[in-house]
Amino acid sequence: MVDALKNTYTLSELLAVLGLARSSYFYHRARLLVADKYAGARRVIAEIFEVNHRCYGYRRIRAALGRQKVFISEKVVRRLMRRKG
Repeated sequence: MVDALKNTYTLSELLAVLGLARSSYFYHRARLLVADKYAGARRVIAEIFEVNHRCYGYRRIRAALGRQKVFISEKVVRRLMRRKG
């Protein structure tokens, strides 16, 4: 919303109306430009899950990833699987 109205109003006016700190605005803007560092892992996790008839949990998925030389923390695998549903 801020980026859309930035041509009409100044950035400081928009941030004041929204009650958003300047640093928060630039932090979130930078986060949108960063590529997803787990994109490849997400694809491999989905592939393993489908090949195994949607029966594998995060522990078996992590073991299968290790066999494919993709080393990711157990917590990260759990989080990626939870977000994917």
